[in-house]
Amino acid sequence: MSAHILVLVFTLGGLLAVTSLLPITRHYNDGKSDVAGVYLAKGDASGSTKIIEKAGMMEKEDVKVATAGGQTALVNKKVGALSSFPISINPITRQLTVTTPAGTKVVAVLPQQAMDNMLASKVMTDVVGEKVDNELASIPSLVRLEEKNGILGYKVKGTKTHKLFGFIPIKTGVTAFVSAENGQVVESTDSLLGRILNRLAP
Repeated sequence: MSAHILVLVFTLGGLLAVTSLLPITRHYNDGKSDVAGVYLAKGDASGSTKIIEKAGMMEKEDVKVATAGGQTALVNKKVGALSSFPISINPITRQLTVTTPAGTKVVAVLPQQAMDNMLASKVMTDVVGEKVDNELASIPSLVRLEEKNGILGYKVKGTKTHKLFGFIPIKTGVTAFVSAENGQVVESTDSLLGRILNRLAP
């Protein structure tokens, strides 16, 4: 009898190990259409950036471009977005823009707001910042600014904590892609185990 239980435990353990490694991608939105209440970014001639909410509210926002060790990051509050693309303020449109191989893209949603949108959507519980070995490591959260399927967005790595049976915490890895054009979570990739736990212990 104990041998059967041991085999069952090892089998379940093996299944959990395998399912935790199988990546599954879920698509949500197009990442381009307008979203009510999302903050839009516009730069002024001095290089600072104002955030203009669609409801009409306006506030100053701390935005800067930091460079270190050959890396560039768009820094907004506590979040920095590492970019391999040139970042600039367009003197004509006065917008924050990024030049990608597919052309110039407007950064309408800044890193902090994109992160807040993503966490509010409950795609993940905690963000695991990118690791760098230069001065940019002092930025609390580092994500990546990338282009995917014609959409400029932030690639965010993190974890989601599930409460199995309501009290046993289990963490699974999640990667999300959040549009820098409208703040939508475009897609997320988690493991098969994560998908199963999303159903059993959301």
